[in-house]
Amino acid sequence: MADSEILKDAELEEVVGGSGAENILLMVRLQNEGLASFNTPLVAGNEVAATQELKAYLNTFRVGNNEPLFDTSKIFDNHLPNQYGVILGYGGGQYKAASADEVIANIRRYLGR
Repeated sequence: MADSEILKDAELEEVVGGSGAENILLMVRLQNEGLASFNTPLVAGNEVAATQELKAYLNTFRVGNNEPLFDTSKIFDNHLPNQYGVILGYGGGQYKAASADEVIANIRRYLGR
């Protein structure tokens, strides 16, 4: 295979969807599980708008001294390749990276479901 045929990481990122696609998949799961309802169509091409709506949704969850359960500044759109992640807040300024499963589990716990 010639060098010109090898995909660069940045090009591969565009092919597989990247962090914006990850955000949309999380949003689809949240909707399917009855934990959220989003206005942005959850399809390719809407990654940036979907990410903004996901940030707004996750920012509604507050714990302790009105600290965010999720540190929404750590949710990225496709402008930052392969940097998908939601950060869980544990109060007192302590945070931890969370998988989509952990995000859903924490929302369920928060809502008492």
